[in-house]
Amino acid sequence: EDVLCTVVKPICANGHEPTEIRGECCTTYVCGCTCSGFAGVGFTSFDSTSFTSTVVCTEVTVAQSIDGQFSISVYKNENSQIDYINVFSVEHGSLKISRSEAIQHILGQQSSTVSVSTGGEVNAHGFTVSRSYNEIRACIGSAQLAYTPCTGAWSVSVSAAYAGRMEGICGQCDGISDNDFTTAQYSTSASAVDYWTIYTNEECDDIICEDTTACDTTFSEVFDICS
Repeated sequence: EDVLCTVVKPICANGHEPTEIRGECCTTYVCGCTCSGFAGVGFTSFDSTSFTSTVVCTEVTVAQSIDGQFSISVYKNENSQIDYINVFSVEHGSLKISRSEAIQHILGQQSSTVSVSTGGEVNAHGFTVSRSYNEIRACIGSAQLAYTPCTGAWSVSVSAAYAGRMEGICGQCDGISDNDFTTAQYSTSASAVDYWTIYTNEECDDIICEDTTACDTTFSEVFDICS
């Protein structure tokens, strides 16, 4: 049976060209992708698939380039709160951003504190880090993290250069939501989470939800510091 494809090439922000992804029947275009999560429980993939995961005391790889050059992982405690988020680069080491808003750079056995004032931006060991009223932003290359420690809300954005070249529970960033959890290793969101999870303590208690109504939950726009 013939498949009719209606393809509209999008106009990307900043004048960037979209990446063309050729499927079995149709072609899609991707300008870039954003994956997001809230409080370590709710997730929305690069290609807009929403799901939940309540596993606790874990390290979850949410996004990783298929060449392994960078990855972003979320570390969840016994209450499924985010203790910290780790941004890893093969070249530049790791940037650890904690729920306490502390920022630490780690390279091998060496570690140092990264300080950035509200409204400021610093270049630290290959990472670009900025801070607004309640949000910390970090960039390595064209991968961007925005994290609000107060609420646990976060987002990861990558440019069109990584279209179809991502993996992790955020999916592939290829403009096709149907294949977010269809790989040789897994076929559902639950099995994808299990595949990309390291259990740091298997004797954790059940989730205890905290009241975050006192926090400002306003989400910023995808920031442009890495464009």
